[in-house]
Amino acid sequence: MADSLPHLPILNALLRHSQGDYRGFHTPGHHSGQGIHPDLADAWRTAGLQLDLSEIPGLDNLAAPTAIIAQAQNLAAETFGAEKSWFLINGSTVGISAAIMATCGPGDRILVPRTIHQSVLSGMVLAGAKPVFMTPEYDPVWGLAFPLNPAQIEAALSHYPNTKAVLVISPTYEGLCPDLVQIAQIVHQQNIPLIVDEAHGSHFQFHPQLPMSAIQAGADVVIQSTHKTLSALTQAGMLHQQGKRVSTTRISQCLRVLQSSSPSYLLLASLDIARYQMASEGELLWDSVLGLADYFTHALTRLPHSIQLSADSLPLGITKDLTRQTLGTWPLAITGYRADDYLDQHHHITAELPTLNYLTFLLGLGHTPTDVNALVKGWQQFIENMEKNHEQTYLYSQEWQTLNQVSQASSSLEPITTPILDLRTAFFSPQIKVTQAQAIHQVSAEWICPYPPGIPWLFPGEQITATIIERLLAIQQAGGTITGASDPTLQTLMVTEPDPAFDIIL
Repeated sequence: MADSLPHLPILNALLRHSQGDYRGFHTPGHHSGQGIHPDLADAWRTAGLQLDLSEIPGLDNLAAPTAIIAQAQNLAAETFGAEKSWFLINGSTVGISAAIMATCGPGDRILVPRTIHQSVLSGMVLAGAKPVFMTPEYDPVWGLAFPLNPAQIEAALSHYPNTKAVLVISPTYEGLCPDLVQIAQIVHQQNIPLIVDEAHGSHFQFHPQLPMSAIQAGADVVIQSTHKTLSALTQAGMLHQQGKRVSTTRISQCLRVLQSSSPSYLLLASLDIARYQMASEGELLWDSVLGLADYFTHALTRLPHSIQLSADSLPLGITKDLTRQTLGTWPLAITGYRADDYLDQHHHITAELPTLNYLTFLLGLGHTPTDVNALVKGWQQFIENMEKNHEQTYLYSQEWQTLNQVSQASSSLEPITTPILDLRTAFFSPQIKVTQAQAIHQVSAEWICPYPPGIPWLFPGEQITATIIERLLAIQQAGGTITGASDPTLQTLMVTEPDPAFDIIL
């Protein structure tokens, strides 16, 4: 059927993929429907698009719920341990923006890691909040950023005691979680609300071997992408709140501003049933997934040159989600991108995250021993292929070594920084395109992030330096990629046009 739809490129591509023998170790968490609750699957087969309805009588109103949506959200709060929960039909993105807007107004400071998602940047622009960027500790061997530690946050708060909110990420893409209990205690000592981007951790609540959930740790506002690790449909998420530091009325107001006024009831129903699935059999399901993760770990230990990111190797205070398996390609001196291409082309296996030094695979609902065995076999054949093809391996090794050298520059980023121009002002101010040479000492109007290492080096409002330009070009010339720049070649950059009408914040 897919080949007969030449004028429907998106549907054509989806059908082609669905008809292939693919094994996905990535989001969404239902994994091609294998992990979805049978009741939702039955309803979809029986009613199909008849379930795609709008806010007609009897179906409540997401913007002002009083009936079935209110009931479903109350059940979610009970299941996830929150005092109040909201359903998100625009993903965690809208929840993060709402949380920032509910806690910060124009000119208020918020502490955030440099490794923030784009949605945090959007939320700060909308709120007019002034970011204080904290650079996380960086592991030069694995080439990954750790979560923020309590000491970093305590130091930043001592420099900026009038901070209105603190936002942290837990877990990271690799499943690494900070000591949220201690962070919450430090932040709450100054009566500051703690916001946690828990997009990849909506499953933590449901098994004792998983990291502590942010709500359990004491966070005030927690945003989850329920579709990433549970069985909700893509774009479905939840926002949870507890305590008195953040107004529930304010959160509701912000969500009404940000969310679509035409919510998908398919998304809402999938959130409801994902909640029910966890409430009724969550621990049993995650016990099975953790069993697969344990099996995978032991199978990999028998393979040469196979190294996994283990909880034992992490700094004190950091815990790890065992359902995320990170395999190092750095022992082979080969990029994770090359490994990802090989697995996709030869085994139809797709990872959640390829990077310079590793691949991260997501194990979840619906995965079977057959899936895991296929991944083990694919990884084994990748290693064997690299050992046999010496000429190709040498070229790949040269590529990796060059990129690895320039990525080490991340360790020299300042631990705490603030933009010289207010973020919102930088976003809305007149912007001009200038050459590399002209950009030095100017204020960036762009968010520029090099891969590797995947840590943004420039945010709107930050000053462009000659050193930053040199390092970005070095990564690009070595084969890395630059995201966020309007000109991917970096021959030109967008900067703010000096205007006396705007306040410069030094």
